[in-house]
Amino acid sequence: MSPKDYKTAQIYLERIIEHINKIRKYKKGLSLKKFKEQDQEYDAICMQLSQIGENVSKIEISMDKIIEKFPSAVNWKALKGLRNKIDHDYTWLETDKIWVMLENDFDDLESGVKNILKKRYGLKK
Repeated sequence: MSPKDYKTAQIYLERIIEHINKIRKYKKGLSLKKFKEQDQEYDAICMQLSQIGENVSKIEISMDKIIEKFPSAVNWKALKGLRNKIDHDYTWLETDKIWVMLENDFDDLESGVKNILKKRYGLKK
């Protein structure tokens, strides 16, 4: 990567927050039953999850060393793995597991990313 192409991990962390916000918007008012039945929302949410994982891949190779400096702030490996599952094995995704993650782990993801943005870049997102 040439210095001209270099972007700090900040931009990728900010994009993760944007994807989280979109997922929250798409999920609003949904139950697990509706989530399973409404293909459009399901597909939109999965696309955003994939993009979160893609941004993790970019953070992983950034010179900022965010993953090394904040290894437990976010479950980096799981996010990247979910992206691979969505992109390469979409037909076999388990809707229930996606829903559980959205219900149980999403707040931690958001607070972890915001904490990194604050500690590393001084941003209050």
